[in-house]
Amino acid sequence: MEWSAFLQTIDGITAKEFDAPLFIMGAGPSMMDADGGLRGLYTTTLTGKNDRNYGFYSNKEVDELIDAGMKETDPEKRKELYKRAQEILYLEDPAGIWLFDQLTNLAHSSKLKDVTVSPISTITFEKATIEK
Repeated sequence: MEWSAFLQTIDGITAKEFDAPLFIMGAGPSMMDADGGLRGLYTTTLTGKNDRNYGFYSNKEVDELIDAGMKETDPEKRKELYKRAQEILYLEDPAGIWLFDQLTNLAHSSKLKDVTVSPISTITFEKATIEK
């Protein structure tokens, strides 16, 4: 199904209203922060209607961990909160069956130092240097 047509059939509905036994789609983080990759896909909405949580996954502990992570200002504490949420998500596997995973290959000269590859495969050169 084309994306805009699919969104019209799924956005704003409850799990009881959703009648597709199986569907295939992809999703990933839109920013380089754990909250952006987890909140929309795995948290329970207050209304019970679908926002971006297409599998209607709901786990109170995951909701609390992600909310706490969003409010936490200490980077190490945030890391631990999101790590625990992801451990639960890994064990419960609400995403279903992974059919495809994209790998990023990066090659460069040994003289090029400090090239950064993020968890979402963004390659940046802001701290890069070239040895002479």
